Amino acid sequence: MTSRGIQLLTAAISLLALTTSAVPSVYPGHAECPWEKAQNKWPQFIAGAYGGGEPFFTIHFTRDVGDIWAGHCYFIMYRGNENWLAVGKVRPEPFTFKYFTFAYERRTLTVPLADTDKTKKEERHGGDPLKYKINVWRAIFTYNDAGEVYYDHDGERVGTMYCRIGTECWK
Repeated sequence: MTSRGIQLLTAAISLLALTTSAVPSVYPGHAECPWEKAQNKWPQFIAGAYGGGEPFFTIHFTRDVGDIWAGHCYFIMYRGNENWLAVGKVRPEPFTFKYFTFAYERRTLTVPLADTDKTKKEERHGGDPLKYKINVWRAIFTYNDAGEVYYDHDGERVGTMYCRIGTECWK
């Protein structure tokens, strides 16, 4: 995928994060995806063994891990030689706030608002997809043939892999 293509996908993901829709997905994904063809396996799909263009996938995370925010999807692309590209929403730090001030009946109230508008695109090295490893923003994950994703640090399940960019992750 070209740099321009990645920029367009980044913009699309950012826009999706701001919308809610009943549409189950907005990009149908890759025809060689293991969800589409049961005989295809995730490691080979990620490594590009099935052809049909550069494979990409998303992970819908169900748990916060570092900057990764539970309840959101992250666009992942394997670039070869254990190089990964990941794009997604940055989890706000617990005490990083913006403030909103309003006045009502001669009283002023200042309310802290979490900064939830950040999106990050980052490339990282490490993690061999043929050994069932994924690198998202320096965090290493293991996955299985069912598309379940586990955090290597504690072995707990943290998400599910998909071959589409879907709005179900931004509800």
